[in-house]
Amino acid sequence: MHAPGIFKALEPNYLLTLSANQHGITIPAEQWSLDTPGLAGDGEVDGDVDGIEALSRLKYGRKPLSDVVVAVIDSGASIEHPALAPRLWINSGEIAGNGRDDDGNGKVDDLHGWNFVADNANVSDDNGHGTHVAGIIGAAQHKGSGALGLAPNARLMILKVADQASIDLDKVVSAIDYAVDQGARVINMSLGGRQFTTALQDAITYAASRDVVTIAAAGNEGLDVTAAGNGTYPCLMANLSQCVSANDRNGARAAYSNYSGSPWRIFLLAAPGTEIWSTLPRTVSGYGRMSGTSMAAPHVTAVATVLRGRHGDMNRDGVARQLVATADGGMRLNAYQAIHAQRAVNDEDPESYCNTKVEGVTPRKWIVPFASSWESGFDGSTAERSHRICTLQQLFAINTLLGEEKHFALVRDLDWSEIGEPEWNRIGTDSKPFQGIFHGVGHTIRNFTHRRQLSELGLFARIGPRGQVGNLRMTNVLLQGVDNVGALAGINEGVVENVQVEGVVRGRTRVGGVVGLSQRAVGGAASSGRISNVFFEGRVDGTSAVGGLAGVVGNDAVVQNSFAKGLVRATASTTARASAGGLVGNLEHRARVAMSLSVSNVVSTEVAGGLVGALRCGAEVQASYSELAGSGQVAGGLVGTLENAIIRDSYSLALASGSTVSGGLIGRKQDDAAGPRPGTFSCTETSQKLPPSDIVRSFYLSTFNAPGGGGQPKTPAELRMSTTYTGWTLDGSVWQIQPGESPSLTKLPRTRASDD
Repeated sequence: MHAPGIFKALEPNYLLTLSANQHGITIPAEQWSLDTPGLAGDGEVDGDVDGIEALSRLKYGRKPLSDVVVAVIDSGASIEHPALAPRLWINSGEIAGNGRDDDGNGKVDDLHGWNFVADNANVSDDNGHGTHVAGIIGAAQHKGSGALGLAPNARLMILKVADQASIDLDKVVSAIDYAVDQGARVINMSLGGRQFTTALQDAITYAASRDVVTIAAAGNEGLDVTAAGNGTYPCLMANLSQCVSANDRNGARAAYSNYSGSPWRIFLLAAPGTEIWSTLPRTVSGYGRMSGTSMAAPHVTAVATVLRGRHGDMNRDGVARQLVATADGGMRLNAYQAIHAQRAVNDEDPESYCNTKVEGVTPRKWIVPFASSWESGFDGSTAERSHRICTLQQLFAINTLLGEEKHFALVRDLDWSEIGEPEWNRIGTDSKPFQGIFHGVGHTIRNFTHRRQLSELGLFARIGPRGQVGNLRMTNVLLQGVDNVGALAGINEGVVENVQVEGVVRGRTRVGGVVGLSQRAVGGAASSGRISNVFFEGRVDGTSAVGGLAGVVGNDAVVQNSFAKGLVRATASTTARASAGGLVGNLEHRARVAMSLSVSNVVSTEVAGGLVGALRCGAEVQASYSELAGSGQVAGGLVGTLENAIIRDSYSLALASGSTVSGGLIGRKQDDAAGPRPGTFSCTETSQKLPPSDIVRSFYLSTFNAPGGGGQPKTPAELRMSTTYTGWTLDGSVWQIQPGESPSLTKLPRTRASDD
């Protein structure tokens, strides 16, 4: 067995990337701003923009995406770069190389833009800055490597205003005017100065009058730009669409980034800016890292470009509203939400609803128990007549209707710190579960914090068999409980779907990132205990039955189309055996995981599995896979221990490191394990045996992995061959295999429903 360190050197391999499997899109490991596999400390998990998810939906979606001209006002660009050449704007009014001003705009042969420094058509880059910025916006992947731009519909107009030494203000003004007149719909300005000038303000206003989105960098002095003497321009100029500060990979403001100390004076959207991987000229690979708000701004520009390409009728103000309305906590850019969420008709709509006075007396946010309580028709009987929730106090009022199958709907995002000591509250109890239907409507609950020694701990203590929770996001979770602990629910016996959680969850037994225990209720409907289209990213810690998504899934419950990423860790106690799984800690008693995946580092003092820690008692894993690594006494790339259960049409790319025994697919097969009494078996607690385990068409990466408890070893080359997967099915359909890749789960949605 090779050391884990050797495997880590292979993580960027084309086959072993998350993106190549879940999303059907490959990005290099260095491009963290689109997808961050690592973890920060407690709290925010990462600072990426959910870019790989956004690009996946664009690639496989049905909505058309029109080309949009983006002006990059910078130091020029390497237009011969293989990642930029396919994305360049071409001036249709100009005939290349004939030495004439064919379109009569005063510029000769301005085919891809103009050099305002030398006043000619040579837009080559002297220092790499503009090339790097252009790649963040629109780089096309070259031979499946390099870097991927966030706007596949961008047509890059290169406007050079800087050489090695400096930027002249008049060149920037001329470039803005040129961009507007030549049809650019978005302008990126990763530049700035400390002096206000009327000329630059007039140029920005001219762009606004022509419905052009303008994006600028906030600057790199670490200053509060709203303080006297710290003004930065064009960042602070009127009619600028958005000024952008920089965050690091942990989601925190980069130390060098300028910021707004008075957000009511100017709102700065944040985007990744530290060690950003993008195109560069005159380097061996053609790619490299740069840092600064100059790198943050083009991330926002790229999303604005996609928005204009998807929504032909979205004006510049609508683009700005959409960027702000869909931002993550701390107002960080979320590309997925901005592109795929429902359009923000008016960014003040939620606040306007909540602040509107009913009967001219009381704002809805002050009305109890719910924002809609004083209005006829909102009795909770249907989704359309849901009780509306504007505040945490109104959220907790759900407890007054726990036993009733009423509908509840969030009207706006909620911040758990909005009231004093909010962590003492939760919805429902173990003995009195939530039986209603909770509509998140795509909104986010931020900073969910609960650190009490309680069992059945989560936003919902227990979701009953008639309860449903959906279309909700939770970020910056910090949860500390005892048994049955999950950010959304301690126990789920209802339906959880379209939920996304990011954060840290800790407990003792049955601990999951989203749900502690999920099971079909006794006598419950077929949907009871279902988890569908649910995602977790972060860290989960416990002693026994610890999973990235759920601690225990049992009693005929189902997990499908779900995904977990991060660190899962189980440390044995004196009373419970440690088991940890990237997706589920223990999957048992006829429960099923289908069409799901885990990209997690799973660590246990006893049993660890890349997808499931312990798979037992008639449970089944189908059409699912795992990546990264699992380590423990017993470790399996997909499943730690297998006991009288089934694995079908699944595979593992994870490294399994077991101090006692390990396997690329299964660590240990232990059918008919002894029960607590002599002559009994643990799965039946009687003398009756269950059918033996069955492993059907399931593979593991042979490199660095031992055979363990079963499965078929495959080389990286074999895992890229479509013939390897003959007969595989994906919920009744044939697995889709991307060229040169293993089977992909390419259409897993995130939180907000959309029609693409």
